[in-house]
Order: sequence, then C-alpha cells, then structure tokens
Amino acid sequence: MPNHDEILAMEAGPDLDALIRQYFGVDGTPSTDIAPAWEVVEKLIAADNLNLFIDFTEARERGDAAPWRCCLEAATYVGEGSTAPLAICKAALMSASCKHEETKSME
Repeated sequence: MPNHDEILAMEAGPDLDALIRQYFGVDGTPSTDIAPAWEVVEKLIAADNLNLFIDFTEARERGDAAPWRCCLEAATYVGEGSTAPLAICKAALMSASCKHEETKSME
C-alpha cells in the first residue's frame, strides 16, 4: 500500500486503477471514468457509513491542475485531482491506507 504522499502524487492510469481494483473490487478504469469511481464511493459509504463531499474548486480559474476535491468523513481523507474520478480514487486510497496502517499496528 502506498503511503499518503505517494497517493497524493499518483496520476490517473493503470497503476492507480490496479490499486483501486485490489482494495475496492471494481472493474474498469476508475481513475478516469466516473461510473467505476462512483462504485468506489458507494462501497465506501455502504461499508463505513462515511460522509462524502465532492467539489469543484475555484482553483481551475486560477489555473490549478487539481480543481476537483473529494473529502470523506469530515475531511479526514482528502483527494485532489484534475478530474472527479481521480480525486475520488485518491480519497478512497487514503481511507484504505489508514485502515491498512491501523490493521498493521494491531498485529
């Protein structure tokens, strides 16, 4: 499992999609396609009853490369990206990474 900094630096593509498939069991290309990305959202909400907030920031008007932001559970897990699916995938992996670390610390 990548650490938080590695997750935040990830770009959309096969590597990110493979991690999402591994941890969330969705098909397709969730880092670039909203349908499988939304399946990840539905799984997160169903499994953990997380609150979800997705917004399109004013950063795009300022030329920022990451105008989309996805926050899960009161901004505990935040992902930003150039598209909504990328932001969702990053936030989802942040959540999975924290749970992975909690499990490792309990062993």
